[in-house]
Amino acid sequence: MRAFRVAVAATGLGIALSAGSASAQSPGYDGNYIGPRILVGEHVGNRSNPHPCEAQHMTAVHVQGGRFKWQMSSGLVDVTVGADGSFSANNGGWTLAGRITGGHFTADYEAGLCSFHYDLPKQSG
Repeated sequence: MRAFRVAVAATGLGIALSAGSASAQSPGYDGNYIGPRILVGEHVGNRSNPHPCEAQHMTAVHVQGGRFKWQMSSGLVDVTVGADGSFSANNGGWTLAGRITGGHFTADYEAGLCSFHYDLPKQSG
């Protein structure tokens, strides 16, 4: 669904854009994480939604300075990665919670009537 991602010109990937400056809070978390977003649940009543939950699409997250932006109900939200790799955001009943560990960005995202899981490996280079 277009409402759940920010399109990147010429790539067609869903993405969370980079933001912020260098931070001592996030050792080794900065980088690009790319992989599939997986639909794990559709809430009751979603069948009449003219924009049903999209089962899967490729997603890219760019963490810079221990921060990234994430598309939520009211637009892009600035998310900070903690010293332990954890992060969370809540906006208009949409919630994101996850952790970066072992070279993976893992997260669960409740976006309106759709629930998603992310396990995005960090890209080398």
